Amino acid sequence: MTAENPHSSAIGRNRVHPFDFGGFFTAYAFLKDIGETPTVSSVEIDCAAREAKTQNASASKLSFKNGSVSFELLESALPYPLTEKTYACTKYCGFFSDLDMQTLKVANAPKDAAFELRIDGGTAGFYTAAELARGVNLAENTLTPQAEQARKVERLVELWRERTQKVRDLFGTEFIAGIYQSPLSVAQKKAIVAEKLAKGKVGKSTVKSFKWYLENIDKKEIFQKQADDAIADAYKAARPRPHKYELIKIAPAPAQAADMPSAPTES
Repeated sequence: MTAENPHSSAIGRNRVHPFDFGGFFTAYAFLKDIGETPTVSSVEIDCAAREAKTQNASASKLSFKNGSVSFELLESALPYPLTEKTYACTKYCGFFSDLDMQTLKVANAPKDAAFELRIDGGTAGFYTAAELARGVNLAENTLTPQAEQARKVERLVELWRERTQKVRDLFGTEFIAGIYQSPLSVAQKKAIVAEKLAKGKVGKSTVKSFKWYLENIDKKEIFQKQADDAIADAYKAARPRPHKYELIKIAPAPAQAADMPSAPTES
């Protein structure tokens, strides 16, 4: 329910299944309530002291030259990969400040300059010295390598969910048929499901699932292995990697300095 539409729901039309928007908002509220840290990582560069302070990350190879700064950063976490559907939730909650802060802050930089931020050689955005002094949240920037890595993890987790759904559907049909967790063999279970289907002892809404069960119950172990492989790949893909940061001094500040993309697009 929102002020724009008092009859809307974050849960969905049937008020039961939350889908992307409602599920995201529920997870956000839960994580906030249990006090989950908002910090993905934090790096503060002091151009005068020529030093870096970090949180949940480590910086190395710090270099200052002609007003520009470069360093290597290894973070301990990734930013959250918002989609178009879940990004809409950020309008109604403080998601970034509460749970998704990947902060880059630069003190004592030339005040009249802006900087091109390059990560691993690719342009990730343009920021003024004033913006960097306040600190920018790179978790809102969809152009960073970390954002792309997080999206890859999200795709693998979604693949795991899709594959797990197949196993869940098999168990769900057995539950409806009254044979879930029974000591019966697969052949015996198939015979019971087939008999119920043939004698019309199945509701219209479950005929399709019973037929799918008979076609796929022999593949349960394959489905489970595929799901296990997907989540294992997701964990591997989620391991943070070191990145080379370069803040290239630009003067005067370019017009696009405050025109960075923040809303994600579906990949």
